[in-house]
Amino acid sequence: MAKGVYAITLKLTSQDALIANEIGKSSLKRKPDSPEYIVVINFLQLLIRQKTNNISEDEQKKVYLIGENGAQPLVRTPFELRRGISHSVRPAVGRVTVVVDTTAAAFYQPISLIDALLRHFNLREARDLQRLSKAQVKEASKIFKNVIIERGDGSGRRRKMIGFNQQGAFFEFENGEGMKITIAEHYRRTYNINLRYPAAPGVVLKEPPKSQWEIVPIELWKICPGQVYKKSLTEAATREMVKFSSLIPEQKKQEVLKAAQRYQNCEALNDAGMVVSSRLIDVKATLLTTPRIEFSNGSKDVIENFMAAVIRKVAPKVKQDAGEDEKQAALKAGKEAVDRGLDNNQFFILVILPMFAAETKAALKYWCDVKFGIITQCIRVNKIRDLAPGSNGENQYYNNAVLKVNARLLGENFKPSGSLVFDNLLGDRVPRGALTLIIGADIGHPSPGVKKPSVASLVYNQDRYGIKYNATSTIQMPRQEVIGNIKKMFNEAIVALMTRERKAVSNIIFFRDGVSEGEYAEIAKTEITAIEEEIGRIWTNSQKIKQLGSPRPKLTFVVVGKRHRTVLFPAVPRGNLDDGKGNCKAGVVIDEGINQPHITDFYLQSHSAIKGTSRSSHYIVLKDEVFNGKTKELQDLAFSLCHIYARATRSVSIPAPVYYADLACRRDSFHYRPGAENKLLSSDAGSVVSSGSGKKAPFKIEDWEKEFDTRHGRLTNSMYFL
Repeated sequence: MAKGVYAITLKLTSQDALIANEIGKSSLKRKPDSPEYIVVINFLQLLIRQKTNNISEDEQKKVYLIGENGAQPLVRTPFELRRGISHSVRPAVGRVTVVVDTTAAAFYQPISLIDALLRHFNLREARDLQRLSKAQVKEASKIFKNVIIERGDGSGRRRKMIGFNQQGAFFEFENGEGMKITIAEHYRRTYNINLRYPAAPGVVLKEPPKSQWEIVPIELWKICPGQVYKKSLTEAATREMVKFSSLIPEQKKQEVLKAAQRYQNCEALNDAGMVVSSRLIDVKATLLTTPRIEFSNGSKDVIENFMAAVIRKVAPKVKQDAGEDEKQAALKAGKEAVDRGLDNNQFFILVILPMFAAETKAALKYWCDVKFGIITQCIRVNKIRDLAPGSNGENQYYNNAVLKVNARLLGENFKPSGSLVFDNLLGDRVPRGALTLIIGADIGHPSPGVKKPSVASLVYNQDRYGIKYNATSTIQMPRQEVIGNIKKMFNEAIVALMTRERKAVSNIIFFRDGVSEGEYAEIAKTEITAIEEEIGRIWTNSQKIKQLGSPRPKLTFVVVGKRHRTVLFPAVPRGNLDDGKGNCKAGVVIDEGINQPHITDFYLQSHSAIKGTSRSSHYIVLKDEVFNGKTKELQDLAFSLCHIYARATRSVSIPAPVYYADLACRRDSFHYRPGAENKLLSSDAGSVVSSGSGKKAPFKIEDWEKEFDTRHGRLTNSMYFL
C-alpha cells in the first residue's frame, strides 16, 4: 500500500430500520441483552459521541480537551492530567436520558522520548540514560508499550513502539550487503546523521518472534499527543490525580451544563431529528433515617494507648538504619514473642516499614497471612517522623490504625441501632430461629497490560449480628467477570455461619460488586443459579436441617455499582436535602424518574464527601425473595450496612460487606509465594505470545494456582483483610 494511503474496513452490524417513535415505546423497554435494545443504544451512543472541535476521545468514550488550557503536568513523570466529559445514553421509565459527568485521566505528554525517560527516572541530562540498568529499561518498556510516536523532523511518520532495548544505537544488525553494522553507523552512512546519544536505550518497533528486530534511535522520536495512560500510577501521582479531578458540586454542575449545551449545535443530532435538553432532570427523592451508631468500649482504648506508647518509644530509633547486630537481635526477640503468643487471639505484630517497601510488605503479608496466621499492622516510618506528637494528624493516623487492629482481633468498633429492618434481620429483634447470611462479593482484576489472574473474594458475616466478617478467595482467568468457583465459596460461607450459630440460615442477602450493565443476565444465569443449586444440595443432603425441619432460605441478590456516572444535586440550595456544601445529604434515595424500565433499581447516596462532590451507588435487584418487592426495606438495610465499616467512623459509599470484598481481593493478591509472581510474569504462564506463529498462547492458570495459597486457619474468624 502506498505511503499515506489507509485501508478502511466497514462492518455491517445491523440493517433493521429504526422507527423514531418506537425507540422509547418498545425498543428500550426490552432487556439489556436483547438485539433490539443493543441496536438502539449503540445508535444513540453513536449520535451523542460525535466529535466536536478540539477534543480527544479514549476507548471508554470519555472526551478530553486537548488545547493548551486545562493540562496539569505530573511532577517527575512523563504524564499530564486532563479533565474531560463522559456521556452515555440511558433509558428511563417513559423517556431516554443522557448521563453527563466530568472525568479526568493521565495522558502521555507530547514530548521527546528522551525527555520522557529523563522525567520518569528523575535524571538531568540525556547522557545519564546510558547508565540505566536492565531492570530500569524493562520498567520503561512496560510504561511506554504501544505508545504511538512520530519522527521529530516534521515528516509526520508515525509508528507504534513496543519498548526499549538497552544496547541502543550500538545494536548490530545485518545490512543489505550481508555485513554486520551498528544502528549508529547505519544512520551516519545512510542519512548523514551523527547520533548524539548512541548509548541511550533504543526504541523497539519490531522484535522476534513475529519479525526481525527493528530498533530506532531514541533521540529522533517524540510522543504523539492525545494518548491516555491506562496503567497504574504511583502513589504520589494517584494523590495528585484525586486532587486534580475533585470538583465542588457547583463547579461540577456548571461543567455538566456547559457540556450539555454543545448538543444544541451538534450536526449529527440535528440531522437525526434528535433533541437533547440542556437542563438537569428533576426527580423525587426520599431521605432515609440515619441509624444511631453505638460505639463499643474496652479493647480499642487499650490497643490505642499501647500503640501510641510503643510508636513514640520506637520513633527516635527508626530515624537511623539499624546495623546487622541490631537486626539479628530484633529478629530473635520477634521470633520469641511470636512463639509465645501465637495461640493467643489477642496477639498481633506492629511493623514499621520504610517509605518504599512494596516487596517487603508483600512478603510480610504472605508469611503472616498464609504461613503463620498472625495479625499484622504496618505503619510507614515517615508517618512517625513527620507527624507532630499530639497533633490532629497523628491522632487521626493512629486512630485509623487502631480501628483496623481492633476489628482484626475480633473487637467490635460500633454497630447501628434504630433501624427496624436491620434489627429484624440482624439485631436484637430477630425472630426466634431466624438467621440471616450477609454476603459481599467482588472480583479484583490486574492492571491493564498485566497478565496475571483476577482474584475473586466473598465475605460473609461470622455471627447473627452482621458486624464481623470473614473472607474466602480464589484466583481465576484474567478479567473473567463471573465468579467461577462461587459454589465452593458460598458453601464455605453458609456452612460456617450455620455451624457457629447452630441453626439453619433463613435469609440470604447477597451484594455483588463489579458488574456492568451488559453482564446482569450472565450473572443471573451463572452465579444466582449456582447459589440456588448449592442451597438445594445442602438442604437435600443435610440430615440436621431435615431434623430441624428448616425451610429453604430466601435469597435476595443485589448488584452494587460504584462506577456509574449519575450525579445527584439538591434542587434547592440550602434546602432539606442539601448538606450545606452543595451535596445531597447522606441517606438520599432516588427510585423513580431516572430508573431503568426493565429492572428494579435505585440510587442511594449513603455518605457525605469530605471534599468534592458526593457519589451515589447504584443498586440493581436481580432477585428478591427476602423483601418480596419491598424496596424501601432493602434501602434501609443497605444504608445501615454503610455505617458498620470497621475502618471508618463515618458512613461509607457502599455496604461494608461489599467494601470488605474489595479489600479481600487486594489483600489476597499478596498470597502468592515470594518471588513466584515475578517468575510467572516473565514466563509463558504470564505471557500471551507463543512461538514464531505469533498466535496467542492460552493463559496457564494452573501454574498460578500452584503458587497461590489461602489464608491460614488461625485467621478463619479474623477480619485479616482490613
